[in-house]
Amino acid sequence: MIISMTKKLILRSPLKSILTIIFSISIIIFIGLYINNIKTLETSLRKLSQTIPVTGEICDISGSKTTGLEIDERKGNQIIFSQYVVQAKYTIQVVANNINNQNNISTTLMGCNSIDALPLLYDDNIDFMSRNDSSFLTDDKNNCIVEADFAKQNNIVLGQEITFSLSIYKYDSGVYLTDNIDNIKMNVIGIYDYNSATNTSIIVPVKSLARLVKESGNEVFYDSLKFELKDPGKLNEFKQDVKNIGFSNINSQSVQSVAGNSLIVYDNIYIENASNILDALQMYRLFEIPFIILMFVLYVLVIFLLIKNKQLEMAISLSLGQSKKAVNFNLFLEIEILSILGCLLGVLALVLITDIEIFSLLMIFFGFLILSILGIMLVIKLLMNFDIMQLLSKTD
Repeated sequence: MIISMTKKLILRSPLKSILTIIFSISIIIFIGLYINNIKTLETSLRKLSQTIPVTGEICDISGSKTTGLEIDERKGNQIIFSQYVVQAKYTIQVVANNINNQNNISTTLMGCNSIDALPLLYDDNIDFMSRNDSSFLTDDKNNCIVEADFAKQNNIVLGQEITFSLSIYKYDSGVYLTDNIDNIKMNVIGIYDYNSATNTSIIVPVKSLARLVKESGNEVFYDSLKFELKDPGKLNEFKQDVKNIGFSNINSQSVQSVAGNSLIVYDNIYIENASNILDALQMYRLFEIPFIILMFVLYVLVIFLLIKNKQLEMAISLSLGQSKKAVNFNLFLEIEILSILGCLLGVLALVLITDIEIFSLLMIFFGFLILSILGIMLVIKLLMNFDIMQLLSKTD
């Protein structure tokens, strides 16, 4: 039925019918391309977030010290478990004393949650016992890996249980104090070669070390904490969240400190690359609604000009006794059928020339449907402002 009506409409007034269809196609394509540009920019921004990661780390107020810090556990955890952060890597540093009850042996013991928390240490550098790997750092067991030279000097081998006490550093009023924890036992599950400026000889899971420190009645302070943003596009939200937690911006003029109360975000490269995309995206979003309004106004104007001469036909129908409601409905149906046909062809064109997803295409279709209904009703209302007898007399 609709197909036959469309054929009759086109045959009765081919030029205006085709122009109506073409204009509807154009409106759909213009709106679709506008939305597609927004989607393309959003996709580019997401890809940029994946190719240029934004990382950061906690530091002292001067920004020059990122390890050997006192980072409050509560504040540190708010970064580690933040909705904006992934792959947080953090350490706790203490001193291991009297290893295997030999009073002359002391060394640095580092608790960490990932091998990546320590520079220049990789899985390939570690000789693990069977069925063990670096994932042991994520659990809470009393296992450890020992630096190769240190193990050789102190006759430590794989599978051995070593005992020692811990010295926990506390920095108070410019003076280092220590609290000791005795009778700690750890199983050696790996030996590693470690070429670094630091002097870490024993590495343990950070959860295990934090538990031991808390069980001794001491506070836990992270030694270092670095992270990567989950979505660099939410960089501003993250910075506001960090400010609310209590971390301050760095001040390069300040004196170096052990207090880890500041935070550095390495975002320069991302911002440089993202700024142009963000500017374009903001512009498109700013003018999105005005653009749709402009398309609506153009639709109303063009439809009005195309069917303006329908006034005489409407006047004749009314003079022959046809109701105003019926005349309006017939004209509405005529224009709407042609507009919907143009809309469908426009959507098909968008499928062929863009990558817009189905949901957006449906939104464009139904959005146009609503706007065309409102537009045609407005056009008919404007066309009906005439005097029947006066209009008919002009044609005599």
